[in-house]
Amino acid sequence: MEEEDQRHEVCSIESAPGLYLTDWVGAASVSEANILGITHILSIMTAAEFEQYGPDETQGVELRHLEVADEESADILQYFPQECGWIDNALSATGAGVLVHCQQGVSRSVAFVVAYLMKRFKLSYREGLKLVKSDRSIVNVNAGFEGQLRSWERELQGFPTAIEPTSPKSPVKEINATGVIDFVEAERN
Repeated sequence: MEEEDQRHEVCSIESAPGLYLTDWVGAASVSEANILGITHILSIMTAAEFEQYGPDETQGVELRHLEVADEESADILQYFPQECGWIDNALSATGAGVLVHCQQGVSRSVAFVVAYLMKRFKLSYREGLKLVKSDRSIVNVNAGFEGQLRSWERELQGFPTAIEPTSPKSPVKEINATGVIDFVEAERN
C-alpha cells in the first residue's frame, strides 16, 4: 500500500479493540466512522488546521479538539493524563469506538495513542510504539514528542524526570518537569 493511501486509511489498533488512528481525510469520512462503530473522535490539530481539516460534527459522535502544533517544542505531556482517561472512559462503554487523528496521522495522533497504550497496558515507550507501528507502518513521532513520551514512561513507572543522554559527546536532552526539552552541554564518558 502506498504511503498516501495508508495515511488516509483508518487503522485499527489491534492491541486496544475499538481504538483507531488516521489522518484528517480518514477522520472526515463519516461513513467509515459509522461502519466501524466510532462514537468518539479526538482531533489533535492547531485551531487553523482544525478549521480547515477538522471533521464535521456528526450526530451520535462525541468530537473533542485538542489544540496542539506538530512542533518539537509543543508541550503534549501535560495532556496525557486527561486524554488517556478520556480514551479509556470512552472505550469502556459497550460498543464504543475512539478515533484519534491529526493532520497527517503520523506524529501527534500517534504520540497520544502510544501514551494511552503505555498507561493502559503498562508498556515502555518502545513497546507502545512497536504496537502502533505493527498496525500503521508510517508512524514518525517527532523528537520532542518522543522525549515527552519517555518522560511519561518514567512518570508511569514512578520515577522523576531525569537527564536522558543522546550520545557520548552530544548535548544531553534534559526533560524538565513540564516536559520541555532543554539541551545541556555535557560530555559523557
